[in-house]
Amino acid sequence: MKIIIENARVDEAESLVDVYRDAYEENEKLGLPASAPKVSIQEFNIG
Repeated sequence: MKIIIENARVDEAESLVDVYRDAYEENEKLGLPASAPKVSIQEFNIG
């Protein structure tokens, strides 16, 4: 399997924030501390 990672575009920021929050939300429910589910679009610094 070949994995290709590309730079995100500004217009993808909102979707990426949703994916990022969802990825860490379950861990937070389990009591694992994390600030990742609270990340803002501005913190992505895409540009």
